[in-house]
Amino acid sequence: MTGSGRYSAPHVNDPRGPVHTGPGDMYVTMLQQAGIDAARTAGSDPRRLAEDYLRWRARRFVAPDRLGDARDTLLDRHLVMLTGDPGVGRHCAAAMLLHELRETRGSFHELLDQSEEESSGRALDPGHVGDGDRLLLDLVHLADHNRRAVLKELDGFLATVRERGAYMAVVLPSEEEASVPPEHLALTVRVGRPDGREVLLRHLHQEGIHPSDTELALGELPQFLERESMERIGALALRIRRARQREGEHPGFGGWLRTAVKALSPSDTEVAKWLADTGEGPQRALLLTTAFLHGARPDTVHRAAHTLVELARHPQEDTPLLAHEPLATRLRAVHASTGDGGRVFLEGMDYDQIVRTHGWNNFPAMRPTLRAWVAQIATAPWLAHDERAGLVRRFTEQWLRTERPEELRELPENWAKHQSERLGRPSASQLLRVAVLHERHGGHFRRMLYDWSCDSKQGPGLAHVLIGICETVLLTRYPDQAMIRLRHLARNEHLSVRESARVALTSVTRDDRLHWRLMERLQPDSPRYGAADSELFLHLAEPARLLTPARRGDPLIASASVRAQLAAHWHAVRRRAPAADWSSRELSWLDAARVEGPHSELLLDVLVDSCEGDATAASRLYVVTRDWAARRPSADQDAAAMTLTRVQTRIRTALGIGRRPSSFRPSS
Repeated sequence: MTGSGRYSAPHVNDPRGPVHTGPGDMYVTMLQQAGIDAARTAGSDPRRLAEDYLRWRARRFVAPDRLGDARDTLLDRHLVMLTGDPGVGRHCAAAMLLHELRETRGSFHELLDQSEEESSGRALDPGHVGDGDRLLLDLVHLADHNRRAVLKELDGFLATVRERGAYMAVVLPSEEEASVPPEHLALTVRVGRPDGREVLLRHLHQEGIHPSDTELALGELPQFLERESMERIGALALRIRRARQREGEHPGFGGWLRTAVKALSPSDTEVAKWLADTGEGPQRALLLTTAFLHGARPDTVHRAAHTLVELARHPQEDTPLLAHEPLATRLRAVHASTGDGGRVFLEGMDYDQIVRTHGWNNFPAMRPTLRAWVAQIATAPWLAHDERAGLVRRFTEQWLRTERPEELRELPENWAKHQSERLGRPSASQLLRVAVLHERHGGHFRRMLYDWSCDSKQGPGLAHVLIGICETVLLTRYPDQAMIRLRHLARNEHLSVRESARVALTSVTRDDRLHWRLMERLQPDSPRYGAADSELFLHLAEPARLLTPARRGDPLIASASVRAQLAAHWHAVRRRAPAADWSSRELSWLDAARVEGPHSELLLDVLVDSCEGDATAASRLYVVTRDWAARRPSADQDAAAMTLTRVQTRIRTALGIGRRPSSFRPSS
């Protein structure tokens, strides 16, 4: 193309990417734009998903003023506190500073105010800090009293951060800047606004769009780039990309820009006139239905619109059925049509979002009716999976924008109890998937998940939904919170729930810090939780996992404190559970210990120490080891005999008969 910018194939080209307008949390949106579906990544390493997102973000990042000062502070003090005007990209700048340190041996994760968690009397938990971790704490949306509690504990928490070679970036609201205590002033950096033009170009270049200087001066674009937030500029770039996908190359950058600006900043007057021109109640119901079920099949739109008319108690037409207007005619009257795939779309890019927002804002009395409508049709068998997911997501976004979050609680509860798992659980999951990461109300829903998870009588329907949320979206961003909730779900009275929660915890425990935090929380000797925690311990105590070296360090079993905890758990499990429950795991430890390795003998230390000097228990362990060695194949007899000798030597030492063998490793 001549006389215009260059346009090449984009790096990310997914026309199904979600639309984000106005304030709100863009984390899930950004993951999807980056080709990362956090909702369908069960079993994936959460650290990899977080790093994938950060890499995607880094390719579009433009450094704000004074980022160099912030970097120096972070490297020197292991903590930097970023402040600045709203919209300059403080959160993104903090994440990028931590991303630059990705070669550390730890992982990136976000911290939360611990008031969402078990009552511990503290706002920051040092246990959330792993060796070399990169920690992000955003205080912008925290209530004033919670923010003060966090800042009060910051110095003590920082000592743990430094001790473990970790790094931490804190995002402060601009109004907090004047009240930063003197001891934190040297840690505080006020970042400036990045160049808006450069931000837009960086986004567009990643999509293969290279506008010329002349094109960047079109209309009010220069003024937009000077005054709008980084989020709005990113949203404009997204819409320019989508405009090109919709309209092709012919309109060029100027045409795409006009379409994008109109979608990003619609005229209320134009939308109001459009709504007024649709006609009576049934047509308005059809327009709203099309907006909430954008991209659905015509039959779905028709049924859902009819249900909305009924729930709104609008008088039914008494026109004979054969005299009704054809559905296609009615859709054209609300500026909708069916595309090549036979799905219904409103004309104009993002008009579905525009209509939803305008209708929601201007007809507040309809909101309870829309809630009842979604509650009813979300489990209808005539909704396809993608239609159901889109409906629930769009409704949840609108509700949380203006209404009380607690009024959504019964929706996932009721959906999860639906007689058809295929219809009810996906709706409950979709609502919670949006809600737990919501910028303002996410804390409310994460606490709701915690309360539900702690109920050991929680029904399988909702419990399985919670497991799915924890092992996907929550694990990717808040792994500690995911682990805590899954640990409680592993205590559920229903076997299928316990088993699913244990499998989900496997994803969590790929991280050594979380694996150990989970081990510490188990109570196999508890009268209430002992049986469930014994099951979970035996699931987690997989010897190969304990012997696997960390990314840049020793395996878990090399730690004396880990071995002591494992021995205590083994002792409790043997005391309360029948041998049939744990004997196979014990034998797997002997199998692993017979293989020569720098730490394999430490498994034997744990087994012997778990006898706690009791001669009867030690004798039983010796007999089990002897019988195990006798059953080994002939090719393995030498290694098995050596393992038996090592067990015998350790037992003698534990009972005070001999000295500790030289292979025993002291505290590390």
